[in-house]
Amino acid sequence: MATLTFNGQTFPLDTSKSLLDNLLAAGVSIPYSCKTGVCQSCILQKVSGEIDEEAQQGLRETLALQDYYKTCSAFCDSDVVLTTGKRADYLGRGVITAKRMINNKVCVLELEPANPIYYHAGQFLNFRRDDGETRSYSIASLPARGGALEFHIERMKNGVLSNWLIDEAKVGDCIDIQGPYGRAFYYDTPSHMNLLLIANDCALAPALGVIRDALDSGFAGQIYLYHGSKTLAGLYFHQQLLSMDEAFDNFHYRPCLDDQHQVREDLPAQYFQGNMAELALARFSSLAAFKVYLFGDPAMVRTTKEKAIAQGAKVNNVLIDPFDYRDLRRVKRSSAA
Repeated sequence: MATLTFNGQTFPLDTSKSLLDNLLAAGVSIPYSCKTGVCQSCILQKVSGEIDEEAQQGLRETLALQDYYKTCSAFCDSDVVLTTGKRADYLGRGVITAKRMINNKVCVLELEPANPIYYHAGQFLNFRRDDGETRSYSIASLPARGGALEFHIERMKNGVLSNWLIDEAKVGDCIDIQGPYGRAFYYDTPSHMNLLLIANDCALAPALGVIRDALDSGFAGQIYLYHGSKTLAGLYFHQQLLSMDEAFDNFHYRPCLDDQHQVREDLPAQYFQGNMAELALARFSSLAAFKVYLFGDPAMVRTTKEKAIAQGAKVNNVLIDPFDYRDLRRVKRSSAA
């Protein structure tokens, strides 16, 4: 039987499962988050063995050359030996410089990296606590402005890291950071094109980064943001976005309350009733002249991508960032659960 050795411990290797799932089944506590190959929080270094190079896709070249692999995407048919590698290879350090609650569920947190981070608006970083708990958070700030990075932290029920960041982490505390990652960011776009951004709840953060970058870059096309939530509290940046809508002639904000149980007769005039993606796609008969950004709920992102392409958007003009959360249903989790 093939074996998997990690930091000196050897376990039977189930070749039908990823290396990450093998380690978790063996009770090994290692950092991970999305399990889809996007966040890269589960990377480990190979000492020996054969791993398909597909498990290195998206890694920085320096990490790939040092035999780091995304274990959630890595499979082996024979013996393999892994190690955590050197933390300095893939982890940086940041200090929390500001925290403010927007409502009882959302905290705007600012983090100052110890070393400069070169990122695009709309990308994300992994936050790794000292015990290995790791989650991905999108950057809402603008690269050109420098300074601390802005993150929108949503309190998740039974969410280990989100609740710790909101309730326990203090200004001045340090945390490991990894990244940036993600390809759904703003880049120079011809003025004859328009931008359509669809995001739910705190997936607004990367959408806001893209919008800020486009406006700061002098983008002349029209920018439409459809921000959706099942609760008014989930539309947490409402007043700020209304102000942006008034300040910029080419920015159009559409807050969407998706309450499937009832029609709100008392809904304030600025809000729209219904599903944000459905409202957005119904607004435009053709998306041929649009660059479309989709952030948040994975099912919404993937379904809306298909519909946007069917409505004329070019495949390479549809940029997505599905928020693949870990299972938060259990009341208590270890760092490996």
